[in-house]
Amino acid sequence: MKKTVFTILILAAALGVDGQSVTLDDCMLKAAENYPIHRNESFIEQSLNYNVENAKKGLLPQITISGKATWQSDVTKIPVSLPGVDVPQLSKDQYSIAAEVSQTIYDGNSVSVKKLSAQYASQADLKRHESDLYAVRNRVSEVYFAILTIDAQIEQNLNFERDIDNAYKKISALKNSGMANGTDLNRVELRKIRAHQQTARLKNLRSAYLEILSTFTGDDYDEDIELKMPENLTDEDLTVTRPELQLFDAQKELLLVREKEIKMQYAPKISAFVQGGYANPALNMFEDGFQPYCIAGVRFNWNVSAFYRKKNDRAIIKIQADQMDVQRDVFIFNTDIQSRLQNAEIQNIQRQLEDDGKEIEIQGNIRRSTEIRLENGTASVSDYLDEISAENIARQNQKIHNIELLKTIYQLKNTLGKL
Repeated sequence: MKKTVFTILILAAALGVDGQSVTLDDCMLKAAENYPIHRNESFIEQSLNYNVENAKKGLLPQITISGKATWQSDVTKIPVSLPGVDVPQLSKDQYSIAAEVSQTIYDGNSVSVKKLSAQYASQADLKRHESDLYAVRNRVSEVYFAILTIDAQIEQNLNFERDIDNAYKKISALKNSGMANGTDLNRVELRKIRAHQQTARLKNLRSAYLEILSTFTGDDYDEDIELKMPENLTDEDLTVTRPELQLFDAQKELLLVREKEIKMQYAPKISAFVQGGYANPALNMFEDGFQPYCIAGVRFNWNVSAFYRKKNDRAIIKIQADQMDVQRDVFIFNTDIQSRLQNAEIQNIQRQLEDDGKEIEIQGNIRRSTEIRLENGTASVSDYLDEISAENIARQNQKIHNIELLKTIYQLKNTLGKL
């Protein structure tokens, strides 16, 4: 029994530890799912289904119900007068109600084009949706790396506090031997208070950024949550593969479908119809009174006037396609400049990191030399504390530059569309 309880406790502890860490990829994925615009994806799919269904219904029999009541100032008359013969006359008031069922035989392929138009419009909306979600990744990355930077500063600040504690012990020993005084100890305590205040400010700032990250992902994070350091995704390929390019392609394809829709307007249309009604007069216009009637046949319709706009309609499509090409070229141009600047920043940070290592080594030597001089009475406590602070700043800069390098690499990947 005890062994079972012990095993459960270990498993629970393991799960608890694992639950207190998160990765950048996890945050990006959850942010995309939690972002309000994510719901658009289902709406786009539903709209596509409805539009395709409506296009298909264009092949179903079309039913029309109509009615009219008219009065006219004159009617057709038979110009014949025969003795003893009563020539019928049309009534000036006429009434009719009718229902017609028509079935398209040939529609210039309009139903297929409408279905194709709905599909490409939906595809363009999905690509626009993906572009909007992709922009969220960069915002989440900014917050994530901001927290990592704060964590590095907190860690180094705690190390600085430990160095100050060690300095306090050393100067206390010097005071006991008469080589330091109470003022020197006060200087050390003042540095420690300032370092402690800085740690508290950084922790408060971390809590604020963590709340923003929680808003993006929809998850509640504890204050002691560990943000894991992302991998170094170095790559020399600067080819742009952003979803915006796929959006431009989808919009161009939609323009081609619109050109087909324009051509469809010029096509003749043929349909069969059956019309039944109740009218006064009916088909026999000389028979007074309401009578039922029926008509069946084939109808041909060709809107020749649509050719008037043919040249201009095609020119408009061509202009819109050219504008799309310009927008694509502008996007690639701006993205190329941004990626080159980010790549240059990566190289600059890498050079800074090389200098950081040398600076830490030199500053460590200076700090140790000052410590020896302090023990020999040739250096002041202030000099010693300044060198501890300088070494701490050098180490902190190295950690921050490491995180900035990763951040810029991820920004470059995001700019190129490779995340």
